[in-house]
Amino acid sequence: DALKTLLRQKGIVADVMSEDPSPGSLTAERIPEAPGPAIVFTILNPQILVDQAIISGAPEAVTDALNQSLKHQQGRDYSHQQDWIIRTQVEKQLQENGYFDSHVDIDHDAPRLDGDHYQVNLVVSTTPGPQYHIGVITGDGGPLLQGRNLSSFFKVKPGDVAPLYPWGDFAGRLQVLYEHYGHADVEVEGPPVLDHEHALVSYHLSVTPGPLYRLRSLTINHLDAGQESKVRRLLGLVPGDPYDVLAIN
Repeated sequence: DALKTLLRQKGIVADVMSEDPSPGSLTAERIPEAPGPAIVFTILNPQILVDQAIISGAPEAVTDALNQSLKHQQGRDYSHQQDWIIRTQVEKQLQENGYFDSHVDIDHDAPRLDGDHYQVNLVVSTTPGPQYHIGVITGDGGPLLQGRNLSSFFKVKPGDVAPLYPWGDFAGRLQVLYEHYGHADVEVEGPPVLDHEHALVSYHLSVTPGPLYRLRSLTINHLDAGQESKVRRLLGLVPGDPYDVLAIN
């Protein structure tokens, strides 16, 4: 109202809209060389803190975990620019529990003045969709494990709730195996394939070994002959051997 009155005194009729508290700040001042009249104004944003996160729509089995993961937001400065981070975090937690079609919206409730600052609650609205289960899970160990049955290495089986990543540390161990035998560019992948109609997920772990690298030469600097000989024995590599990434690292 004060701003509208000031504008009216200057012969300006305008609507003034405000959001309390303001999500941003704006300052302006008249350039000394500019012709008048001019209005100098400042809009400052007050401190806004998150009181608590209110979660709605989430399955009961994951609500406690979501509450725990968002607990660190309490008392932090609120910024709507952080909403996408929270949304991504909550969607990932839902997907890890089989809710691959989940949708999450982040908002805040009405700000409340508390002393010299405002407080808002984060309003986290979830639409989880159906819970997916594993339909098929298979794995191909590539040429180094040709014909091996890998099912004993999987942490889950058909019928279980489908996780976002079902391989545990097995994919990493495959990566290390291939790097040890000279396949420095190996790719180990097993993304979920969704059957939306039946809420089922298929997984297939595949290995693309890439080229076989061999050691061309091995140069060791700043050691005397005895020390260099010892290091070469420890490495166990000679030119022509498969390049072992781990041995060098």
